[in-house]
Amino acid sequence: MRENIHPKYVTTTVKCACGNTFETKSLSEEIKVAICSNCHPFFTGKQKLVDTAGRVEATVDRSQLRAAQTPQGFARIVLESAHRDAAENGLEDASDDAGLVEHFGRPVMVIPGSEDGFKVTRPIDLLLAEAVLARRRSAGVH
Repeated sequence: MRENIHPKYVTTTVKCACGNTFETKSLSEEIKVAICSNCHPFFTGKQKLVDTAGRVEATVDRSQLRAAQTPQGFARIVLESAHRDAAENGLEDASDDAGLVEHFGRPVMVIPGSEDGFKVTRPIDLLLAEAVLARRRSAGVH
């Protein structure tokens, strides 16, 4: 990253209210969260592979699955190249930037996140966001 243009990207420790800590990269020097993947798993319930008629074909092994969140971050040159390649190849069904980059064989890395970082797109999401904020306030996490 260029000095005096880009913000400082540092290794930081994420501290959860449950006591779990882990390191990641961030623009913040310290991150506090109310829940993490240690105290609340990414997947609850069973994941099923279903055919077009609605019949269950198999139960998916969840041990290697991770929930993907937005926004997703990429070096600008990688993202521009993937979008250019998609336009040149008529690819119109990529659901997100990570899927687009992955489609063209470029590496996509997963970094630890928080379930608190969900999209608010439905009315129920707003209620969940209010609950997360209330929990953060009561735990002294901002």
